[in-house]
Amino acid sequence: MRWGQGGVVRRVLRQSQRRIAGSASGKRQYTTDTANASTGQRTNAVGIPMLGPLLRQSVFPSTHFPSATATQQRISQQHLLDQGITATASSSSSGAEASAVDFTLPALQGQTIDEHFHRIGRAEAEPFLSLAEQASREIRQGLWDMEQPSWEMHPGWTRYGRQGSVTRVCAPDASDHVLVFDVEVTMRDSPYATLAVAQSRDAWYLWVSPYLCDTSQHARHLIPLMHSGQRAPRLVVGHNVAFDRARVLDARVQRKCSALAFVDTMSLHVACGGLSTGQRAPWRQYARAVAQDDTAYLSAHDDVRVLFDASALNSLRDVAAHYCGITLDKTARDVFVSGSVAEVREGFAQAAGYCARDVSATAQVFGRVFEA
Repeated sequence: MRWGQGGVVRRVLRQSQRRIAGSASGKRQYTTDTANASTGQRTNAVGIPMLGPLLRQSVFPSTHFPSATATQQRISQQHLLDQGITATASSSSSGAEASAVDFTLPALQGQTIDEHFHRIGRAEAEPFLSLAEQASREIRQGLWDMEQPSWEMHPGWTRYGRQGSVTRVCAPDASDHVLVFDVEVTMRDSPYATLAVAQSRDAWYLWVSPYLCDTSQHARHLIPLMHSGQRAPRLVVGHNVAFDRARVLDARVQRKCSALAFVDTMSLHVACGGLSTGQRAPWRQYARAVAQDDTAYLSAHDDVRVLFDASALNSLRDVAAHYCGITLDKTARDVFVSGSVAEVREGFAQAAGYCARDVSATAQVFGRVFEA
């Protein structure tokens, strides 16, 4: 909403003024930052009630706020007047009510409000925050780099160790606290997972639907990511991870599984390099001109270059290219979009390899954007 649209803004501000000023007479009167003699309520230079003394001491125990200068007061007053708002502390009916709202809060966790909430947030995010920090650091150091194994089609999970071991397992090892994860679905046949790949620092994992292996008559199988009774924390990283999470057994059946958490690289990208709705069209046009080497367009729209260099669309292909310089070939995805389970079965190695490449790209993106 732009300020020039005026009407809505003025109505909202006038409602706020009525709450502050009560039955204000409409005169352009302002008071200094003092206490009201009848209520004891402190007000600022434009008549707005301030925190009571106990709350102020609790929220700002060691912070001193200098009084507003005459110039700052004039700017504030003029801004309110420009919106048709006047206020007087002496006529404020809300002042007495506000003065009654005064109590002592628990001690801050730190020296400031900002530090207080930062510490609380970090404590609530543990142990997953530390796991994410460690994994992203290891990925940047190249400690997660592994060649793809030769994929075997067995129902359920198969673990492929860094040293070449191949083991059938019920779920990824509990000691693998962080997994990068991707699910593929044969959309024509079923919304349930056809296969999935996960990677930890020391192993690849492949999950294959029993339906794909012809050991089940239906495709309605969910993917277990946790062992029964597992308490060791597990962080699962994915791109648009809500899609993958919807097909995870532990996330849908064991809703109170507090040892399992997810982090989304697409959301991380949106936070540090995403595009707003209005920016998408010029970004796409500029990207097309770059691909076609349209120098005339690029010169005429040089102002878009900064946006193009700093941002990307949200798909894994675009994000991987933007942060890591990785070019993903998505041709193999067609078998999942328009093909059948029989076609996936026939080209199983290629389908599993495509999913694993997406996992590897997601890991590299995570290593870059988590610390951005």
